[in-house]
Amino acid sequence: MYLWPIKHCRIDTSLSRERIMERMDQHTDQDYKSIYWGKRFYKRFFGRVGEAAFKVRPVVPYWNISPVEIKGNVDEQASGRSSVECRLSCPYLRVVVPLVLLAVVLFLINYIMSGSNGGAMHVMGLIVVGAYALVNIPFQIQAARDLRDLKGYFEGKLRHLR
Repeated sequence: MYLWPIKHCRIDTSLSRERIMERMDQHTDQDYKSIYWGKRFYKRFFGRVGEAAFKVRPVVPYWNISPVEIKGNVDEQASGRSSVECRLSCPYLRVVVPLVLLAVVLFLINYIMSGSNGGAMHVMGLIVVGAYALVNIPFQIQAARDLRDLKGYFEGKLRHLR
């Protein structure tokens, strides 16, 4: 398991860029107008697929909040092969990091004003560890599934870059 909810990888494949983007389009719901709680998805991903890049999120059963966002760029090589550079990140970080920082600052202010520890340091540690676990564990599980699926769709070989 990786310590931070960001992954960089490359999928090397013998498919052309057009074929890769066609397969991504096959498995991606690009209907942005009607995303609402309880919407039924019939494809594996939702997001945007362009001519040489895509930005998608996997569809997670029973709730539309996905712990993984995948940005991919397709590069064609001279030998007729292609490589898909993928960056998987956790969209929760935009919300969770500021909330954890706010909680830690508020506990520090409480510690300074009350003059006694009162368990604030212990609670701050639990908040940080709990937030980390609740963000990183679902990300790692979903990212492993998504990489396995993408590797199968592109019929390629997966290489982790960082």
